[in-house]
Amino acid sequence: MRIATQQIYSQNVDTMQRQQAELLHTQQQLSTGQRMLTPSDDPVAAAQALRTTQVQALGQQYARNMDTAKSRLQMTDSAMSSIANLYESARTSLVQAGDTSLSDSDRAAIAQTLEADFQQLMGMANMKDSSGSYLFGGNRDTAQPYSQTAAGAAYNGDQGQRLLQVASSRQIPVGENGANLFERIPTGNGVFATSGAASNAGSGVIGPGSVIDPSALTGHAYQLVFHNSAGAVTYDVLDTTLGTTLSSASAFPADGNIAVAGMQLSITGSPADGDTFNAVPSVNQGVFTTLRNAITVLQTPANSTASRAQLSMAVAQAICGLDNAADQMHGSRAKVGASLAELDMLGSANSSQDVIYSQQLTTLEDVDYAKAASDLSAGQLSLQAAQQSYALISKLSLFDYL
Repeated sequence: MRIATQQIYSQNVDTMQRQQAELLHTQQQLSTGQRMLTPSDDPVAAAQALRTTQVQALGQQYARNMDTAKSRLQMTDSAMSSIANLYESARTSLVQAGDTSLSDSDRAAIAQTLEADFQQLMGMANMKDSSGSYLFGGNRDTAQPYSQTAAGAAYNGDQGQRLLQVASSRQIPVGENGANLFERIPTGNGVFATSGAASNAGSGVIGPGSVIDPSALTGHAYQLVFHNSAGAVTYDVLDTTLGTTLSSASAFPADGNIAVAGMQLSITGSPADGDTFNAVPSVNQGVFTTLRNAITVLQTPANSTASRAQLSMAVAQAICGLDNAADQMHGSRAKVGASLAELDMLGSANSSQDVIYSQQLTTLEDVDYAKAASDLSAGQLSLQAAQQSYALISKLSLFDYL
């Protein structure tokens, strides 16, 4: 086959241009540290690198969400700790106020202390996080959760709970709504609540009571009606839910303990004739209402035997309310602690995955400097050889041999 001179020139130029392009490509790899300068360099590896990058970016977003969740939960836990301490302080004040030997002015002073606790609790319930969102407003975290009312406080938030995506299949709660923390507080001992009628004239005081047989509980409301005739004290037991009388003229026991439908009701002091005491199923009452009721009671003079008995029962009811609120707070704090522990675990796993993804990207994208440097030297040598051979061939001429 005859090879024309023009063909030789053209092929040599094409070869040198290709070698120059390959040499430039290698130089760019070394300067950027990237093996793939364009997806066409390795389409399969480029697709794998894209998928890995997307997954890694999602994991990094989860990591940022975890940091946000951890910060909010830590603030929530700190606020709950302060609230629990305030409950304990208010409880101590109420125990002191239950001393019937105190004067009206002494109780008024304690009422002022409880008023300060009330206002402090209001401030804590309206706390914000570092971004300016309210901690205890549920999903309505831009509106102040609580506003003060004559009866206590009104909750303006919702019943929801903020969630934050911290993993592909995990949303973690990052707060609590005020309804769960401050409103859904059971009265009495959590099963039933006791009280004495405002018209009672004796010194009888009913305690919170206890459950002695859960299987016998009916969920009905009951009333004890006392009779005092010539020093003989008896009582009737009424089921006020059904409107029936369960027993009549039972002798009042010396220890004051009366068993009714799985409940034990304890009464101290001396009930007067016609005095009544009630035991009704527990309902929810906000802690702000509990504190406001206690403050009102302590500001009311108690100068008679009957009024002091009413005072004792009201204080006992307030103490039960605070104890139940504290239990509610401790339960919520336990959930926050569990969420923080889970975030630590998820954060550790996410960090390990991020390292793996980075290693995968290094394998797919990063240049092998030793190989690239070797390729660069070989390419330079090949280009020089091609240039020199082209120079020699281009000098060939028939006239040199004539």
